[in-house]
Amino acid sequence: MNTNYKIIELPEVDSTNNYAHNLLEATSDSSLCNTIVLADYQTAGRGAYQNSWESKKNENLTFSIIFCPQIEAKNQFIISKMVSFSLINYLKNLKIDAQIKWPNDILVNKKKIAGILIENSIIGSKISDSIIGIGFNINQLEFGNELNATSLSLEKKVLFDVKKELDVFLTFFDELKFYCSEKNYNFINLEYMNYLLGKDDYLRYRDSNGEFDAKIHEIDEFGRLIVKLKTGEQRKFGFKEVELVL
Repeated sequence: MNTNYKIIELPEVDSTNNYAHNLLEATSDSSLCNTIVLADYQTAGRGAYQNSWESKKNENLTFSIIFCPQIEAKNQFIISKMVSFSLINYLKNLKIDAQIKWPNDILVNKKKIAGILIENSIIGSKISDSIIGIGFNINQLEFGNELNATSLSLEKKVLFDVKKELDVFLTFFDELKFYCSEKNYNFINLEYMNYLLGKDDYLRYRDSNGEFDAKIHEIDEFGRLIVKLKTGEQRKFGFKEVELVL
């Protein structure tokens, strides 16, 4: 197991992000940096924007990393980009082509294989700590009909050792963490855009006014999505203000 991290293994918890948050509430020093809360099962797993996360017991990776980046709060979306690209690199290592659905869902053949929930604490102008929650479908073979999801096992037709795969993922996470610590944001920004679904093609989106076709133009410094319509018109959206129709 990766010795850069202290791992707390739990058979069951409501949410690994909640558990990590409670740990941070109980201490005021930096000893929890690089702690991972790993659960065999979450009774109330959370995705982004209050969405739930479905995961069968002992079949997938559900964990949270306590990360202490000490970066400017205005740059907080770089953490989301860093984690997304870490997952992309992990999948590339398995010869699985994946894409990022803005802001940070990981898709294989337009099916969700991993989701990310990041909760930051800010002191002054800097992020003091970041709880990075990751749900990663490893061995699950069946999903609810309403879920457009896949897993490593479905893609590769073999079963994986779930905890070994965490160790492999952390090698890619550490590499990107280095770029983050060195403030090499240009590299992370470029690679995030390279794997962003919809940057090269017009796709169907839905906002409060209805559906429209657009291509991703850029992601601004706050993580907001800027799309360009076929008419040349540009529109900007914050999180949860627009949905990609797959």
